[in-house]
Amino acid sequence: MLVSIYLVCGVLSIAVVFFLLDKLHDEEKKERPPMFRLFFATLRHVKDTRMLLIIPLTMYSGLEQGFVFADFTKSFVTCIFGIDKVGYVMICFGVADSLFSYLLGKLTKYVGRIPVFISGAVIHLVVYVVLLTWKPDRDMISVAFLMAALWGYTDAVWQTQINAFYGVLFHDNQEAAFSNYRLWESFGFVISFALSSVLCVRVKIYILIAVLVIGMAMYAVVEVVHRQSSKRSHAQKP
Repeated sequence: MLVSIYLVCGVLSIAVVFFLLDKLHDEEKKERPPMFRLFFATLRHVKDTRMLLIIPLTMYSGLEQGFVFADFTKSFVTCIFGIDKVGYVMICFGVADSLFSYLLGKLTKYVGRIPVFISGAVIHLVVYVVLLTWKPDRDMISVAFLMAALWGYTDAVWQTQINAFYGVLFHDNQEAAFSNYRLWESFGFVISFALSSVLCVRVKIYILIAVLVIGMAMYAVVEVVHRQSSKRSHAQKP
């Protein structure tokens, strides 16, 4: 039944894109590079210092998603409250993720992206500390729902803000930039699922904390570089 639902959603998504998405004009089609050129452009784009600096945070986005889907549901929901509660907890995660993805787009216009990034990092670190110190109890399922909701907020931060930041940083080379975004996020997914049955949960959480701290530190450097570059560009304009 679940596979059938996935299949129907896949068919509907293809139909929506085919019938409702605006068609590319011939001029736009001609400007799009062939696939092999885009592949090499993606590889060349990694040489950009800003790209190198933002890679750890991009990978973290994939790592944390892999952890919440595989390890959080298995170790902090199924083992404690039973597999029948996984769906409800992840519904809480999904609703929070969707809601905050919408709200953060509005909020960023008023407070800027830096406070939003910081809030995501701080809340995620708090969640990790709770998971490391929490002594699970079958009567404390509310904690699992709270962790899922907070994780939904943080995932909304990474999904919306990192994506938008790529558009700001690499507005002159977006195809190669977003190819790299998907490449490194997917690489984080691969690592997360590959280590799922190799390392214990506590070690995985420590790894996530380390990657998050490194990623945020490098993100701060990218922000400084970007702001200095913007100031120079404005100064050179007549």
